[in-house]
Amino acid sequence: MYKGAADSLLALMGGHVDISMDSVTPMVPHLEAGKIRLVATIGAARNKHYPDVPTFSEFGYQSFSKDMWNGFYAPAGLPQPIMDKFAQAFKKAISLPDVQMQMEKVGIFAGFIGPKEFANFVDEEYRFYMDLAKQKK
Repeated sequence: MYKGAADSLLALMGGHVDISMDSVTPMVPHLEAGKIRLVATIGAARNKHYPDVPTFSEFGYQSFSKDMWNGFYAPAGLPQPIMDKFAQAFKKAISLPDVQMQMEKVGIFAGFIGPKEFANFVDEEYRFYMDLAKQKK
């Protein structure tokens, strides 16, 4: 068990572990340099940058077919007008073609959902992974 993705990547690169699971983004330079190999992805569909790499679902793990995601968070109690302004600015920024292109270069395919929808999504993801953890005990 590692404290975070950086420690896990260091262990993989140093040969201390044989396999690691993380988002593709921090792995891209190491994949391109041939230092590590992508064995499978957990997304619902194959990664368009790595079309020859199968998904976990293709290996028979259908319950673990989830797309990785990131989000922006704000302090609890942030006034709604400030939240709305932040959300609109973020939505505008990630829709810019240059931003989309730079993000896609490192395997991020950006989309926007509003703060309330994102909060509901995070709750659903939490329930999914808690249920998955309970099943594997």
